[in-house]
Amino acid sequence: MGAVAGLAPLLAVVELGRTLLSPGPVDHGHVRMVVIAGAVGLFVRLLFTAASSGIGHLLDNHVQLTLRRQLAAQLGRVPLGWLSQRRTGELAKVVGEDVSAVHPFIAHTPGELVSAFVVPLVSLIYLFTVDWRLTLITLIPVVLAVALVPLMMTSARLREQEEFDAAMGRISSSVVEFVQGISVVKAFGRSGRAHRRFRTATDEFVGIFRR
Repeated sequence: MGAVAGLAPLLAVVELGRTLLSPGPVDHGHVRMVVIAGAVGLFVRLLFTAASSGIGHLLDNHVQLTLRRQLAAQLGRVPLGWLSQRRTGELAKVVGEDVSAVHPFIAHTPGELVSAFVVPLVSLIYLFTVDWRLTLITLIPVVLAVALVPLMMTSARLREQEEFDAAMGRISSSVVEFVQGISVVKAFGRSGRAHRRFRTATDEFVGIFRR
């Protein structure tokens, strides 16, 4: 409803142009009605999109809390030997960053997907009523964009994403080790070697984007 109502101000501008540019005296009552309709549509859009975003964020908080509790319960049951073979930063990344990564898909993606389909559909219906030939011309960039999507989902692109996730895990591990070792560095020195692992991890991360 918010996506459809968001088109009301744009359609109001079109109708105002038609009314003001048409020959003869201007129908002031019609102009006021069009302006009010556009303003109401904008208000309805803000109201419903805010409600949709609020519901999405509440659901996202519930899902993330449930996932973290389940992960914490699972980690509490694993053998100590399994934990000793993993770095603290890697586990923190799974419980923290990886769980937080679902936020866009739960809180934002549903509303954005609805807008991405509803707004073009309603707009196309309106444009076909205006001029179907110009409407077909406007669809050419859309068809080209859809045709180029499979070219972006290559195996090389998927490997880059895996390397990105692995590099982020190494950075998280090195940060945790560096922070936990600050007291040792203060006591025994060797400050130059303390952050070497972190610098190496960040250099590897940057190197992914230089290829």
